[in-house]
Amino acid sequence: MSLWIKQEKTYYYVNYDESEKLREKYVYYKSRLYDDTIAFTFVPQPKRVFNSDYMVEQMMSQLSIDDEVKDIVKRDFKIIPLDHLQFLIDNDIKIVKSLDETYYDGNNKIIGINKQKPKEGMVAHELGHAFVDINNLYENCELKTIMQDILENSLKVSSNYINNDMYTYVESDKFIRKYQGRTYILYKEYLDKKVKLEFDMLEEYVSVGYETFVINPKLLYTKDKDLYDFFEKGGLKNENV
Repeated sequence: MSLWIKQEKTYYYVNYDESEKLREKYVYYKSRLYDDTIAFTFVPQPKRVFNSDYMVEQMMSQLSIDDEVKDIVKRDFKIIPLDHLQFLIDNDIKIVKSLDETYYDGNNKIIGINKQKPKEGMVAHELGHAFVDINNLYENCELKTIMQDILENSLKVSSNYINNDMYTYVESDKFIRKYQGRTYILYKEYLDKKVKLEFDMLEEYVSVGYETFVINPKLLYTKDKDLYDFFEKGGLKNENV
């Protein structure tokens, strides 16, 4: 059956049978929406930040950055949260060209960038070190608990050669890559029981985690939700020491 419906001086042709079926479906699904027997799981989809070129230029103009590494810095600044970039400005952290490895120098508040080995997230990685250093993040109770849990539930302790020295590594299924479990403790000292592993010896845990939070937040959310949540809710500011 069909009919014409008048609405605000306009006539609409409606198939009555079809409209009735649509109405029944609407009523059914609306009732099911509030049915407690149905489990609805809403999974958040973490997304990368994308700052405008204008905001990136504004941030960069307030920092001392070597010309030779500006392109690399700009690439990372596009995806680092603006309040985290403000941290660099507030703490007068300089970004310079490095002839060796990319690094963070806490004594002089310098991030060194090796332009011969450009990689997305390299600035974010060193910024993670700066957060730990300047904000004393190892004193943060929540982060301490997260890292102690990583250590206590680690898969095993292994080793890896770096610059002809063998260092101690902790392995965990929550790590993005093996380097996240690196310590700066020589493996021989660990084997000889001269050193007991403590959570704050996992010096690459936060930096690799933060690097991933910036370039691939969904991966960090999947691998280590506790650390993702810590970053997401502003734990880097260390307001709950």
